[in-house]
Order: sequence, then C-alpha cells, then structure tokens
Amino acid sequence: MFSALVINRVDELSYSESTVVYCELITAGGFRVAGLKFPVENGRCSGCLKIPDDVLSGFYYLRAYTRALRSEGPVAYHYSLLKVVNLGRSDVVAGTDDVGQLFPSAVSASDIPGHQAGIEIIPDNEIYSTRDSVRIRISVNSKMPNKTGIFSISVVPEATVVNHAALNNQIKSAQAAGNYHIENRGINLSGKLVEASTGKPLPGIIMNLSIIGKGRDFMAIRTDSLGAFNFALPLYTGNRDLFLCSAKVPGTETRILVDNDFCTEPVQLPAPAFRLEGSENDAAYQMAVNRMVETAFATVADTVSAIANEMEIPFYGTPSEVLYLDQFVQLPTLEEYFNELPMMVKVRKRKGDKYFKVFGAQSDLEVFDPLVLIDHVAVDDAERVLKILPQNIARIEVVNEPYVKGSQTYGGIISIISKRGDFAGIDLPSSGIFVNYRFLANDAKCRTNEQVGKGIPDTRNTLFWAPQIVPDDFGNAVVRFTTADSYGRYRVILSKMLTSGEIITVESGFTVK
Repeated sequence: MFSALVINRVDELSYSESTVVYCELITAGGFRVAGLKFPVENGRCSGCLKIPDDVLSGFYYLRAYTRALRSEGPVAYHYSLLKVVNLGRSDVVAGTDDVGQLFPSAVSASDIPGHQAGIEIIPDNEIYSTRDSVRIRISVNSKMPNKTGIFSISVVPEATVVNHAALNNQIKSAQAAGNYHIENRGINLSGKLVEASTGKPLPGIIMNLSIIGKGRDFMAIRTDSLGAFNFALPLYTGNRDLFLCSAKVPGTETRILVDNDFCTEPVQLPAPAFRLEGSENDAAYQMAVNRMVETAFATVADTVSAIANEMEIPFYGTPSEVLYLDQFVQLPTLEEYFNELPMMVKVRKRKGDKYFKVFGAQSDLEVFDPLVLIDHVAVDDAERVLKILPQNIARIEVVNEPYVKGSQTYGGIISIISKRGDFAGIDLPSSGIFVNYRFLANDAKCRTNEQVGKGIPDTRNTLFWAPQIVPDDFGNAVVRFTTADSYGRYRVILSKMLTSGEIITVESGFTVK
C-alpha cells in the first residue's frame, strides 16, 4: 500500500496537471513484475499493488511516475526499496553488498525524536492484547512546516521496516526518447499510423477506437502532421478489450503502432544481496504463516463471466429505427435488406465503390458519411460489411441525425448487432488491432483496517493504513484500530511529503502480547 504526492516542479506551490500515476514493482534490472495505474485527485494518489505469488525472495523497487515524466526518462521517477520474502521458494534474486550509500550509517529522518520535528505520536498504551482497541493521538505544533498539511500513517511489524537512502543519484539509465502527452483527463492511449511497407507516417487520417464489452464506447480522432494519435480514454477500471483501426486509405496498406503504456526504457539500480538477520527471520516467518492462514480461510468467490447485455443502451442513445431481421422473410444478401425494405438507409455507389447513405430531415446527412458499427466496432468499408451473412445478424439500429463524436461529424449511425456477439463473422480490417488495455486500478480488494468476526483468524500484517490524515486547526488528529492475532513489536510511522520533495517521518511504537 502506498501514497504519492504529484507536484509541479516549475511551481512547487501547485500540483502537477497529471491525473494518473503509474506504479510498478520492478527488479534492480528494471524488469516489471507487477504494475497498475492509479487516479490522482488534487495532486494526491494512493492505492495498493499485489506482489505476485511466484516472485523470488530478494530486493525489489516500487517505482512511480507519470506519463509526463516519461519524456525525461527513468532518472526522473521515484524509487522505493522493498525486501520481498517468498518462503515457498528456496532460490533468491542475485545481488551484491557493494551498493554505495543505499543503507546509510548516518542518522535517518525516522530516528529524529518526534518533539524535535514538531510532531508527537502518542498511543494510549504501551502494551496491548490481541484484538485489542488502540487509540493513537497525533499532535503537530508550530515547529512543523506546513502544519495543516496531509499526513500518511501506517502501523506495521517493527522488524519489517527497511530504511534506505535516496536512490535517484545512483540510477543508471538511458535518456528516454519521445514526447509524451500529459494525462490531464485520465488515461491516454497513443501511437502512430504509418505505411506498412515504408514506415512513412500518415497524417490527417481518421483513427477509430472501439471499447468492447459492458460500457462500450467509440471515439475517433485524426492523426497529426507526424501521423501520431492520442486518445483520452474514459475513467474505467480493470482490463478492457479495444479495437483500433484507421479509415480506409486508398492504395495504401496501413500499420498501427501503439505506445507501450508502461515505461520500457532500460534502467540499472543497486542490487543489494538478500539475507534475513535476527528479528527479520521471525517477522518473515510470521508473515508467511499469516498469508497461509488467510488463504485457507478465504472465501472463494464464484467466477462469473461478464457478458455484455445486448439491450444495453449504447453510446449513441436510443436509435431512430431498429430492424429485426428475423421478423422478415430471409433475403440472400444484406444489401437487399437495406434497398428492398423501407429503411432510413440505402446502399449507393460512388466512383464504382458501394457506400451507405442515411436519409433524414437534416442537410448534414448529405455532407458526411455515416458511422458504421459491427457490435459497436467501427468498420470503414461498405463492401466488407455487405458480405456479412444476414442469418448472423440480430438487428440493425439506425440514427438518422448528424452525430458528433469528439472532433468528428458523421452523417448518422448504422449499428449492426450480431446474434452471438462475434462481429457476425466479418473479416475485420487486417490493419486494425485488438488491444487488451489496462485502465485504472480497482483496489477495492485491498484489506486495510478490517476487523474480522469471531471464529475467523485475523491475519493482518499491516494493522492500520491511512494515506490521508488531516489534523484539525489545532494540529491534532486521532486514529483508532484493533490489533490482530500476531504478537510482537509494532511501529507507528507518520510521514508527510513537502512540496519541495522532502519527506518528514516520525515514528513511535507499542507491543502486542
């Protein structure tokens, strides 16, 4: 579990415009073993990242950055060192003892007594029983910079805390190439459209992006003078399938290049040798036992496949006309349904090529071509659409009004819905690509500050975590939580990051017997 502050280094009194933080667990060599995207609100971000069950024991780094920082490269990111223990595997990540000032011998900020920093952390007792109630009072006086700011607090086993020095001056990395857009409206998907044979960029071409599944959506933009495109995506969570394709470019085979959403620039970080010493052995063993007990008592939820509701209201709202093909005598081709039945859509020819025309009262329908969708995926090729077998289609929805989506205007919408949700067997454009894209993280499954019922083991290692503690006008705050079923010494860590980037940390502790 982590919290982050995203500030504007040009004006340290203001927050950055970035609205997404990328958080990764990486090896010293920069290999990503886990990664998620988290939303930023008022310059602050918090969440949790699950450590995979199969990683080797060793030192890893929690790395955080924004898309804007990718233009500067990995040297501009933030890195926090983590020690990961996997008692289920005997091998460990290779490391070295020669890591410079990674573990400083000098006094760290966490060793400064609280009264000197202007902060006091006062538990209501020194010793507690298991499942006991704990009350901690936080007092911030005038010695503390930005007294009324936001703090984060965590309560963890004392032997699990690893102090280390700042790492940015020890990072070896190549400078990033490229210029990334600031994500100031949510997650972006960017890339470039080029000629397949030459790699030459294709400017001014419409790019269509369809979000498939529940909450499906469609958007379109034109490539810029360098053939680049950049979509601002909705604030969805989890992984979603996207289909990305370009408008038909006569005489040219296109290729779509999509930017990797996470950083792929090489980086080399200090790699400490892994070992467990003294109380760390006991702490690691207890954490492993807690993990096994938690797994044994966990309720296994049934996995239910998310099937999109066919009657869900689409992004274009209620259609002007709906044609259910099974209500009519089956015709041999889809073109005959459009031309033989009294529909708002007809198939016409232009310079020998077939195209769709939507009819209605507004003159813009004569100027712009309609948007044609197959299961809400845009297909800019009438000939390809007309080859669909009618028996594979459930219905055809038509909007006979001009439709504006982003910067594009369409002369109506023709939406063809298949019976099986399989795009009616159409041969989608070979230049188009499906992308399983990761949207924002859904951290609802993180166990924080939960008290379990009687008869169920309380296996929490972190007893309490609050990323945003706001003292009152007098600099006081109170937090309450319960202890778990594990004995030992716990450390209370209160941290605040100033806009200068300096982190002030004050600690206290108590014992569970």
